[in-house]
This record gives sequence, C-alpha cells and structure tokens, in this order.
Amino acid sequence: DHEDDVDGLLKTALDAGYFAGIPLGRWYPDLADCLLICVTERRTRAELDGLIAALTANVSVAAAPQGT
Repeated sequence: DHEDDVDGLLKTALDAGYFAGIPLGRWYPDLADCLLICVTERRTRAELDGLIAALTANVSVAAAPQGT
C-alpha cells in the first residue's frame, strides 16, 4: 500500500512505464505526501488511463461528494 508514500507510488508508476511526477515535499515540507502531475494534449486517452491505473492500483481513492 503506497498511501502517504509518494516515493513508493512514483516507483510503482515508473515500473509500469510512467514518469508520473515529482514529489513536492522537497520544496514544500507541508506537502510531503503530495506530488505534482502534468500532462499535455499530446498524451492519448489510453496513456492517461494507464497512468491513472498505475497511480491508483495500490491506493485507496476517496469518492467525490455527490451533488456539489
């Protein structure tokens, strides 16, 4: 489980073939459990879906509130 383990999450994504982003804790200690992700219009839907799958495979994702 990589929840709250940004480095582990990024390694899992890299092992799946995705350079997923950079950990923000180096510059913003309060954001040590966060990472910055950037994608461009040059990425296909399949590539984005693969990145999402790699990032969420071992992390619990909270559902967005309904009706807001």
